Amino acid sequence: MFVSSAQSRLTHLIRGIDTTDQDSWREIQDLRHSFVNVVVSAAKRYGIDEISSWHVPLVDKFGDIDYRQFQADIDHFITQLAIENSLRNQKESVTIPQQSKEKIRDYVRALRQCVENSQMSDVKRDALLERINEFERELDKQRLTLLALTRLVISVATVPGALWASYEISNRLVLNVIQIVGEAKDLDDQSRAALALTTEKMKLSPPRPFEQKGLSTFTQGSGLGGMDDDIPF
Repeated sequence: MFVSSAQSRLTHLIRGIDTTDQDSWREIQDLRHSFVNVVVSAAKRYGIDEISSWHVPLVDKFGDIDYRQFQADIDHFITQLAIENSLRNQKESVTIPQQSKEKIRDYVRALRQCVENSQMSDVKRDALLERINEFERELDKQRLTLLALTRLVISVATVPGALWASYEISNRLVLNVIQIVGEAKDLDDQSRAALALTTEKMKLSPPRPFEQKGLSTFTQGSGLGGMDDDIPF
């Protein structure tokens, strides 16, 4: 997401610059160099060693070929990171069978009614109803994130029992939802185990074996640090 944001910002900044003018072309190269600088710096902060160890070229040594090579190599790593992140997200989410989804929706509708009939303040009631809406939106997706369920449970748990029209009913409804999701997660984990999906952090591989020459600009040293609040150039 960071690289995508930086690329969009870069495209926006260089759009309309006259590439036939020498000074304008230098400006484009400076912006490109700043993009390289920012991406390598971000990799350092996020602890992506395979990228953070790259050299950022000196400004006067940075050319069009350097930028094109950087784009190609960073795409290679970003693809691996995106796939790894997708696999990790599967571990932190669950596929809910349609029949179970309908049961959960029934419990959520009942929970909503409990909230609407409660004695809590309008601000607290509106916030909890929005949390329920958020959970329902997540439930409509192909996979339900466990974070969405956790947020709902915590929001309900922070409301004192005395403010509920029936604390026992609301508590039972939440427990029923937790049980259904838990059973689905257990089946999901068993299925994932059968497919032997690893949960360990994957080691990124370079686009080609490192050589003494060739990729030395970006692959044999350390980087530096220039997007709105997040993108310095």
